[in-house]
Amino acid sequence: MDVLIRSPTFIIGLSIISLELFASIVLSFFILVVILCDWQKTRHVRSRDRIQVALNSSAVLFTIVSTFNSFPDILQTKFLQNWSSKNLVNVFSVYSMCSCSWLTALLCFFYFIKVVNVQRGFLVWVKMKIASIVPWQIFAVELVSLVTSSLSLLLYRPPQVLHRNESIIEQSHQSLEIRALVADGIFLLICLPFVLSFITTIITVGFLMLHIQKMKDTMTLGDINLNMYRRVIHKMLHFLVLYSVFYLSMFFYHSEVFAPYSLGYWIDLFLIFLFSPAQAFLHILDNPKLRSSWRRKLRPQQKFIQQ
Repeated sequence: MDVLIRSPTFIIGLSIISLELFASIVLSFFILVVILCDWQKTRHVRSRDRIQVALNSSAVLFTIVSTFNSFPDILQTKFLQNWSSKNLVNVFSVYSMCSCSWLTALLCFFYFIKVVNVQRGFLVWVKMKIASIVPWQIFAVELVSLVTSSLSLLLYRPPQVLHRNESIIEQSHQSLEIRALVADGIFLLICLPFVLSFITTIITVGFLMLHIQKMKDTMTLGDINLNMYRRVIHKMLHFLVLYSVFYLSMFFYHSEVFAPYSLGYWIDLFLIFLFSPAQAFLHILDNPKLRSSWRRKLRPQQKFIQQ
């Protein structure tokens, strides 16, 4: 292990992951501070800001949990090797992943509701009541995440001494079947938001095509709503790509597809730890208030570099 720690690949890999952790915490806390300071001044928080506060809080939790989950394996230490500690880390990991996934799906749905142009039906009521609906949606998301993480407790049990007994073997088979069902349920609850986000994006693209056709029929191709549709679709596509890479990276890591400390192993870890800062960066680009605050923070540094 001492030889491994001194190797340039190990040092570079650990340095990159540490930078990603630092960027994740800085960007997430920047978003939280800007939104909370604005709320303190105006006593009003927009629906999108509410979702982003909840989402970045979950992202910070995921970053912390990923650190406790991955670093003992990277450093080959006995930290968090007892059953109760590992179980707690796994529960928080499931909770943060589920929360991030569902909140991102909620954000895509919010974008869809804000740009879609409907005159009747259920979506009209949702569009009118979106400000009061969003807090309840966030509460429902956190409740689903809490239930999902609680179910994950059934997947992890303390090691037991097994005796050669038919009844015990039968109970063991039943336990394995239950754990398999629970694992499938957790997988479904974590991946379902991605499917919903994809469907929402497809529907938004459909509304965009209808809007373009309507503008062609009325000879009004310079409509402002066209750019709004395109911006929203680009935002959704960015999140879909981000979560696609994230899910694949998590699958490769937990399936142990790559040998420890191989090039694929390090790239997989880089992509996992890149998830949180990349998501925060997309939120800053998406939110005009966050974007302007970020530019104001960078302006003094740019002037200093130019001097």
